[in-house]
Amino acid sequence: MFSNDPSTLNRKEKFNKEETQRAIRGSLAAEIDAINYYFQQGNLIADPRLKAAHEDIASEEMTHFGEFLRMLYEVSPDEFNYIKKGWEEASKIIGKQETFPIQGNKEEKIVPNRENELESWIKDAVKDSSIVSNFSKVKFDSNIITLSESKYSDGSVIQESAKRISEIPYLSLEVKILLANANPDQAKPVAISSAYKFVKMESETILKYHPLSPSNYGIKIDGNDWDQPGNVANDILKAYSLMTREGFGKDVTVFLSPTIYSKLFRILDKTGTYELDLVKQVGNPVITNALEDSEIILISRRGFQLAFTKDFSVEYLAKEKDYDVYLLSEQISPYPLSSYSSSFIRRK
Repeated sequence: MFSNDPSTLNRKEKFNKEETQRAIRGSLAAEIDAINYYFQQGNLIADPRLKAAHEDIASEEMTHFGEFLRMLYEVSPDEFNYIKKGWEEASKIIGKQETFPIQGNKEEKIVPNRENELESWIKDAVKDSSIVSNFSKVKFDSNIITLSESKYSDGSVIQESAKRISEIPYLSLEVKILLANANPDQAKPVAISSAYKFVKMESETILKYHPLSPSNYGIKIDGNDWDQPGNVANDILKAYSLMTREGFGKDVTVFLSPTIYSKLFRILDKTGTYELDLVKQVGNPVITNALEDSEIILISRRGFQLAFTKDFSVEYLAKEKDYDVYLLSEQISPYPLSSYSSSFIRRK
């Protein structure tokens, strides 16, 4: 990064506040680049005296970085809420909590009056639509889950030495509410929409995307043509029978997309039996938009729990130009006691 010749600069006006903030951010980037450059170049210098000089210069650049960081805090203290939040997120992922060295001036953080209402709207919407209430939860001190399966051999149940190690992911969603909303109720649609968006992300993590989710860790079954009456129920019964053989036939929840759920209101025979009635004999049907129309998931509460290190929360971060910024967050994952405690049906 090279400076311009001052004699070629035509600007005479001083920086305004926003330009000063950008200039300091640019200086921070330049310092990081310089530190990296000096250390890399120093590693290639054979003369130990010159190498030591390079390392000393790099250390000085670190001091300069700290100076610019302090200047950034002076002109834009709100940005440190994001830096602090990043520090805390990384600490959770690493699994070691360390206090952020710059605490900031808590008195400068002015929380908007509508925060309580907004938090209430979001939490109520999450509670009403989340699938988490279908499971028991286990508190973890670390963000690492270690599982090992067992096998039956020669009259003995043997724990296998191979272990499956997975992380408890940190889920987050940033929400920006316009400051121009004179009436707090104007923010309600955004609050509820953000809650539903977060719940979908949470459900997809538990049901599909995590390595220990039913789609990755549970029993796999090929489904038939679900446009034909009875086929949805038949595939669910097939999955249920496999789970029951291993002792997971109790407290079963059947997760379906809205479209597949609507297909269950078909009459199967002259007695007037609905396909839904057969499914209810297996377990409680739950509609979720986390599944596609080609997917159905069965989970037994007896053998499938949720691991968490952080409950769902709504936190006010700061003002950012025309917005109040909030953070929705949670650290949660599936925690199956057996691969037979769930099944994943995918239609061919």
